[in-house]
Amino acid sequence: MVRMNRPLLLMLVAGCFLGSSRGYSDPESISLCEVRSHLAEYMNKTLVIRGVLVSHEHGAWLEASMSCDSEGSIPSLRLEGGIDFASYMAAGGMKGHGVSATVKGKVVKSNRPRATEPVFWVGRVRYETATRESK
Repeated sequence: MVRMNRPLLLMLVAGCFLGSSRGYSDPESISLCEVRSHLAEYMNKTLVIRGVLVSHEHGAWLEASMSCDSEGSIPSLRLEGGIDFASYMAAGGMKGHGVSATVKGKVVKSNRPRATEPVFWVGRVRYETATRESK
């Protein structure tokens, strides 16, 4: 019988449970196009969405990485909650220049008095690639 090194075994077991700290697996993510087209169905549900996180003068937005329709419009959701702008800038983001990201959170009604559109309340963000200019 082969005897396994105990510290190695503990590291392997811990890796199974702690692997989620790096982000989220792609199979559980949903497109921003899907969310925007069925917004009412996704209200108050925890989602993982891939897109481009962009900071503008009046807040942060998650934009789709490409158009969802033949007219070329790029859907987006306003982000509220746990956006760490130091991490955003460290990933290469700046005002008007986004960073590809996977964002976990919920589509909810905004707390802002004049807001009419739902927002995405951010729980966690994983930045993925270099920046791109917002459309």
